[in-house]
Amino acid sequence: MNEQSLEPVREVTVDFYGDEIPTALVVIDEDGRQVIYVPVRPLVEYMGLSWPGQWERIKRDAVLSEIVQGVRVTRTPEEGGTQVMLCLPLDYINGFLFGINANRVKPELRDRLITYQRECYQVLSAAFLDPAAAVERLRALYRQKGYSDRWIDSRLRSISVRNELTEEWKQRGVEKDAEFAVLTAVISRGTFGVSPREHKDLKGLKQQNLRDHMTNEELVFTMLGELATTRIARRDDVQGFDQNEKAAEEGGELAGDARRDFELQTGAPVLSSRNFLKQPEAQESLPLDEPDEQSDEDDEKD
Repeated sequence: MNEQSLEPVREVTVDFYGDEIPTALVVIDEDGRQVIYVPVRPLVEYMGLSWPGQWERIKRDAVLSEIVQGVRVTRTPEEGGTQVMLCLPLDYINGFLFGINANRVKPELRDRLITYQRECYQVLSAAFLDPAAAVERLRALYRQKGYSDRWIDSRLRSISVRNELTEEWKQRGVEKDAEFAVLTAVISRGTFGVSPREHKDLKGLKQQNLRDHMTNEELVFTMLGELATTRIARRDDVQGFDQNEKAAEEGGELAGDARRDFELQTGAPVLSSRNFLKQPEAQESLPLDEPDEQSDEDDEKD
């Protein structure tokens, strides 16, 4: 939790099953990123719950305890003035309500809360089972982390290409964990001349996902190597680890040849030591004179 209270740029109300919930729109950083915060205590007390008990629940929650934030919001018209209230981002209110025991709220609110929680189950299910919903959630997550739409498009395409390759491997007799890692390293060495571990070391990464710190160019050639491997595996109808390893070598070599030609024509290397640990990709990609605009061994899962 950030100890410094935030000042809203606008206060609005949000309809929640016929009731108005106060919210505050806050600019949270110098890049103009905006977040809607919802005061939690009025919501808790409206449901007839104990605020101290719910506050303890928030503090025990590994996620909510990190994002709860003091925001200066307007008191009720009767009270006047403003006060600092503990708030959660609007996107997290659903998770907070989802964890409330419906049997402990006011009787007149119980059915309403159960209806909401039932919808939460459905939304969560759709997010995991509906590919389109999952993609949009991932897109929103990357935006929240500060990535540009151009980079996000490349990253999402790379995930699609990766998934196509891993599905192909499964159908062709490759066992997931250890063999996936070996084949991924084969493609990476052919494409970039380094293994995923060496690539991570170059970028100064430890447990972070390597592909979340690749430049657009690195993502493009990663995709090319994996797409080529998929097509070669199908062309030759390879089966088993050894034949898939040969296809991975060919796919990596094809991407490596294309990378070297690209570097020759552009005069710039593709392999980069840049990471986005401290500076979001959207800022990192700007010219210097303009204003702000799982380990990769585990990245086989993408």
